[in-house]
Amino acid sequence: MPIGKLKGGQYERDISVGLSKWASLGEREDLFWRSAMSGGRATVARKKGTILSSQSGDLSATHSSGQPFLDHFYCECKFYKDLNYAGILTGTGYLVKFWNSTVIEANNYKKHPMLIAKQNQKPTVIFLQVRGLRLLRLHIEQSILASCRLGMYGFLFEDFIKWAQPL
Repeated sequence: MPIGKLKGGQYERDISVGLSKWASLGEREDLFWRSAMSGGRATVARKKGTILSSQSGDLSATHSSGQPFLDHFYCECKFYKDLNYAGILTGTGYLVKFWNSTVIEANNYKKHPMLIAKQNQKPTVIFLQVRGLRLLRLHIEQSILASCRLGMYGFLFEDFIKWAQPL
């Protein structure tokens, strides 16, 4: 298996545990886990006309307490060597590509987009649209990276865990 796939799989597992602890107020670490084929099962089914909303995105609920969050959010996880954060200025690069793809897929499932991204040697950042911020009771002023033009507002994962209100 390619190293990138191993790194991405472990990253999705780590994010699943972190979001589980957040959503359960520290009581559980098993509310979320990686979706089958990292959401690929839902994509394949959608192309055949079947909507598997609970399998959409990179995360699935493994406990009923996690389902309300995933009923609202389509979560995509990316761990890349270089996301090209500067590309936000020009509308180019991996981060912008991943964001645009996440927005399109979220719309396909009538959910809010959430991109959880990490670049080598950098902290994890969660990107949301304004509607998602409001649902989680976050404020634009708390974001560390934003593009109004792209409709993306980024929060350090550790800040998200402290400030966002679980559903």
